[in-house]
Amino acid sequence: MIDNATVLLAEDDPDDVLLTHLAFEKARLANPLQVVRDGEEAITYLTGEGRFRDRGRYPLPTLLLLDLNMPKVNGFQVLEWLQTHPMLSRMPVAVMTSSDHDPHVTRAYELGADSYLIKPPRASICLAGTISGILYLWNWQRAQELSRRHRMALTGFVFAHLTFVPFVLLCLNSRA
Repeated sequence: MIDNATVLLAEDDPDDVLLTHLAFEKARLANPLQVVRDGEEAITYLTGEGRFRDRGRYPLPTLLLLDLNMPKVNGFQVLEWLQTHPMLSRMPVAVMTSSDHDPHVTRAYELGADSYLIKPPRASICLAGTISGILYLWNWQRAQELSRRHRMALTGFVFAHLTFVPFVLLCLNSRA
């Protein structure tokens, strides 16, 4: 991944924001991580309005890490909004949520999510492996320049295999 490619995290839980920062550090990612606290702020960031007007400070992200359960505008609404903006609809979106409710998974993919990840309940170290896997998969997909259709078909298969081993190793190392 290009070192200066910005990742936008839309997350209202301060603990999950901290864990994501730690995951980036643990994975030695130099990518800037911009954080917004709700879906409304995510849309404002993506449109470059208000305090996000300066694209030098707040560049368009190359990846969106999106929580579903946020105040004001939820993650589903952000996904719907992205579909109506063709220049942004191709941006990879990884949904990160605590919900494993099957209709939520289906709806997220229908609305254009590229990955759907269930946050571990108490696993700061394991979250690092999950995020590293997302970014590795995203980088692999970009390098291959696959069409969106092929990316969606391969995402689940490749992601499961790329993240399982690092995820388990990190979990085991955290107990040592």
